[in-house]
Amino acid sequence: MNRQIEIVVNPSSYPINYKGEYHYRSGSAKQQLRGTALTQFIVEKTGLLWDAVPVDNISVADLDQHSLDIFRREAVKKERMTKEDLDIPNEELLDHLDLLTNGKLKYAAVMLFYNKLGRCARGHL
Repeated sequence: MNRQIEIVVNPSSYPINYKGEYHYRSGSAKQQLRGTALTQFIVEKTGLLWDAVPVDNISVADLDQHSLDIFRREAVKKERMTKEDLDIPNEELLDHLDLLTNGKLKYAAVMLFYNKLGRCARGHL
C-alpha cells in the first residue's frame, strides 16, 4: 500500500527571511534578493514600503508599554499632541498614528514599540 502526503504551500506576496537572506523562485531557479532589488520586489508585490507591511505574529499586547508611555509623555512635552488626545487605548493610539492596517501592526510599529527586536532579527517576524 502506497501512502502519499501532499504539502501545499501558498505563495507569499512578501519575501520570506531565511537566516537573514531573502530569496525568490523564478521557474526552476532560486535567486537571492538584496538591497535595491529587495526594496523594489517588496514595493512591486505589495504596493507597500517595508515599514508599512503588516506583521502577522506580533500583536498590540506584545508591545512594550514603557515605550508607549514614553511616546505619550514626549508627545505632550513637545506639544505634538494633547494629554486628552493620548488618553486612549494603545490600539486606538496606534490606529491614529497609522501604525495598524486591518487590525495588524505595521513593521514601523514593531520597530518603534516592540522590545524584543533581537527575536525579529532571528526571523520571528
